[in-house]
Formats: sequence, C-alpha cells, structure tokens
Amino acid sequence: MRIQFASLFLVTLTATFLPFSAYAEKVVCFVSGSSQPFQLAMQQGASEKSAELGIQFRSYGPSNTPDNQAEIKAVEQCVMEGADAILVAPSMTSSPPLVTSAALQARSGGSVVIAMESDLPSAAADAIIASSPYAAGFKLGRWADAKLGTDVRAGFLNINEGSHQWLGFVHGLQSDGDDADNATNRITSNAFVGWTQEQAFDGTLELFRADREINLIFTATDTVAAGAQEALAEMGLTDDVLIAVADTSCTGVESVQNGTFHAAAQHDPFRLGRLGVQAAFNLLSGNSISQQGKDECGGEDQAPTDPCCNDPDSCMPNYFRSNANLIANEPIGTIPSILPDEARAMCWQ
Repeated sequence: MRIQFASLFLVTLTATFLPFSAYAEKVVCFVSGSSQPFQLAMQQGASEKSAELGIQFRSYGPSNTPDNQAEIKAVEQCVMEGADAILVAPSMTSSPPLVTSAALQARSGGSVVIAMESDLPSAAADAIIASSPYAAGFKLGRWADAKLGTDVRAGFLNINEGSHQWLGFVHGLQSDGDDADNATNRITSNAFVGWTQEQAFDGTLELFRADREINLIFTATDTVAAGAQEALAEMGLTDDVLIAVADTSCTGVESVQNGTFHAAAQHDPFRLGRLGVQAAFNLLSGNSISQQGKDECGGEDQAPTDPCCNDPDSCMPNYFRSNANLIANEPIGTIPSILPDEARAMCWQ
C-alpha cells in the first residue's frame, strides 16, 4: 500500500543527493500546482525514480488549489537554482495553464521541461506525460459490452459528450462489430452535475427521469459513483444497475472488491511520475524517448483510434499517455483486467 499524503506548505523542498552517480550533479525539480492526492502521488513516483537514477530531486508545491502564482514562482525558483529538468504539474484553471510563460522561459534558458498530466503548448515543453482517459473509457466500454452486449443502456454522469472518456467508451462498445451510431445510441442519457456525492445523487435521479431502463451508470470519479449508488439504493435498483468508474482511487478499489462498484479504470500516478523523470533523464543524456511512448500504445486492449497513439500527427512528438488498468472482481472473456488486490498495491488516496 502506498503512503497517505498530507498537504504541502506554501513551498516545500526535498533534496536527494547520491554522490556516486554519474548524474549526481543533475537536478530535477518537480513543481506541483495542487495538493490533490493524485499529484502528490506523481511527485512521490518522481522522487523514487530520481533516487534510482542518482539525480538530485527537489519539489515545490502550493498548499492551496489552485495557486497559479505559486506555480510560476516555483518554476522561476527552479531556474534560479540551476535545475537541469523541471517537471510541471499545473493546476488546470485555464487553457493554456498560466504557468506556460514561466515554462517557456525555463526552456529558453536551457532547462528540459516535462509537462505532467497537462497539455502545455508544445513550445513550452520538451515532452508531455499524462494518463489516458481514452484508454479508461475504451476498457470500460469493452467490459460493458462483454457484460451486457447490445442490451447496454448506459447513463453517463459527469462524462462530457465528445470527451476522450466518452469516445473511448463508444469505441469499446464497438468491440462486437457494432457500428458507431448503434454504439452511441446505447448511451441513453447524460447528466453533468457537481462533484459532491449529494450532487451525484440528484444527477442519477435526473438520468432515470430521462430513461427508466438504464442498466449501467458510467461515472467520472469515486465520489460521483458513490452518489449514484446511494440513489440506486433509494430507488431499489442496486441489483439491476451496474456502476463503472473512469478514474478510481483506493476508495474505488475497495468498492469494487466489496461489490458496491462493478468495474473501474485505474490510472497510476506513481508510474506517471517515474516516466516523467525517466523522460528527463533520457533527454539530458542525449537519448531518444520515443520508445517509451510506443510501449504505452497499441495491443489488443487498445483501439486503433486512440488519440496520440496511432495518429502521431495529432500530437506533439514527445506526447505519451500511460495506459489504464481495468479493475474487476472476475475476468470477462479475454479483456485484460486486474483484481482489486493487485490494484490496491498501486492505488492512490
């Protein structure tokens, strides 16, 4: 089990120095725009990988979310301290992120900049490392198709129409050879509400006002899924409707294991952090990082329309999305999945 995280102070600094490494004089700086657990887990993964490679690691992060000015000051501080590489995980309060100008200046000054879980403009980053909401949707769509076939009547809760999660789910439903229109028609209702459990409860009732025959609810987060489950219990539909979660934490893993949720997609922020440092290390060493991205794309569990995998012209050259794990209590056909016990070893809280 990974450790639980506490909030960071306005600026926190940790440093690891391994004098016997050939790269011990290299400095990697991690700038976090959020004290959310996912970002803190990325930071831990980056710290672990830096220690393995013998690189000095320093991390800066604001205590409040969002704190754009703290992010900008942290990047500037990294540059002042001569950081060779800066991993930037900004709070996404604007597009592009407000830290973009500081990242541009860092690159122009010679620092390698890696955008973490963020679409910084290509001019501001040497590479982007991010999770794949498309892969999460695709795997859950395949799972839903295997469980319910053409009988799927899905209600989407806090999943934007046309988003990568949405498109991935639709493409997953097409695993049985169904065409896009028929697959899309199996999404019978959609509601976008707030992110609290109470708001998700009301959103679930809204879904059923649109379609009383829903047999699967696809939600964005564990909290939203918990609100959906509460609403299903009040309506007496707990045994009739499946719940799938696009982005789950340790809480969701437990809920899959006890049967409250039926399937979930798990992103691994620790792996993202490690990939970010490895990408920086490769670039600082004068090596290519293209193979790192190829390893995350393709395979029988990945649809051929996955953005940024098989359509490289749609993304900057060094844009890599880490795959997602499908968590379920039992294997479904040939769909790759892991059990909750395995997922617990890499979950975040």
